[in-house]
Amino acid sequence: MKNYFILLCLLPTIGFAQFDSENDVLNHLSGNHYKLWFFVKYDINMGGNTTCEKGKAYTFYKSKKIIIKECVNGTWEEKEYQYSLEKDSPYDWWIKFNNERYYLVMLNRGEYLETKLRTMESLHNKIDESEDIILKHFIDD
Repeated sequence: MKNYFILLCLLPTIGFAQFDSENDVLNHLSGNHYKLWFFVKYDINMGGNTTCEKGKAYTFYKSKKIIIKECVNGTWEEKEYQYSLEKDSPYDWWIKFNNERYYLVMLNRGEYLETKLRTMESLHNKIDESEDIILKHFIDD
């Protein structure tokens, strides 16, 4: 019984975002112009931004452009793609870029927004979410 009480207390802190229009999804992903979403937190070397130790981030733009910046072998690599959104049912959204299609899971965690890019394989295997790309956008106070 105690476990159910704890679960009921925690549920209000997780906001499952349900968007019924493409503009709502765009606002979640990109805000007014763009939003930076972290997949792996940046770890840069002091003295410039050309070298790095780790990091990966996705920047979604309102114009439906996405830039993926990743630290590879100590240097930053950027890849740019156009993305499209598809509505599957009243609240189910998909995003497509780089010839990949992902199911969008959009959450408001209070201190940050979370977006999961879920592959078709991990969508069917609901227990194993290891294939998910989990992105975080930290909310400014």
